[in-house]
Amino acid sequence: MSPIRHGSDRFNQEAIGGPIADRIYHSIFGPEATIERTHGNQLDREFSIDVIIRSPDLMPVTIQEKFLSFEYATFRSLTVEYMQDHKNNEKGNWFHLACQLYLVGYLTEDESDFLPWVLVDVVKLNIATVKKEVLWKTNINKDGRAKASFRYTVMDSLPGYCIIASEL
Repeated sequence: MSPIRHGSDRFNQEAIGGPIADRIYHSIFGPEATIERTHGNQLDREFSIDVIIRSPDLMPVTIQEKFLSFEYATFRSLTVEYMQDHKNNEKGNWFHLACQLYLVGYLTEDESDFLPWVLVDVVKLNIATVKKEVLWKTNINKDGRAKASFRYTVMDSLPGYCIIASEL
């Protein structure tokens, strides 16, 4: 069990959340599926693709991941970076997200799991947004060092047809 690190930074959250996400992916795509993380490469920078799932029985599946701190779990929100730098209008993931699926999970207090978490179909999420079945709000990051703004919606209000898997 990991030591409790409330408010751990994004890079620690990625390291802690990766194995938890892998358990979810293997439960959905099978234990033989390989999980390739793309952090920092061209797919990540251009299209916000963090993971590629591969298996001899599957076409490749692309995923964006967001692992959030326990202290924010009560918000139960699915968030997408809107502006990377809202003061300079530098566009964020909202404008580049070209993955098929999006996993958002909140670390539990002991950082051994996610609760809540949701894996959504991004195409269906976009269609639901156009149909106004998913309503987004925009907020600016309150951390004085962060420049990003983000769009968010409540996980529990997502239409069921957008959800691939979840624990809500």
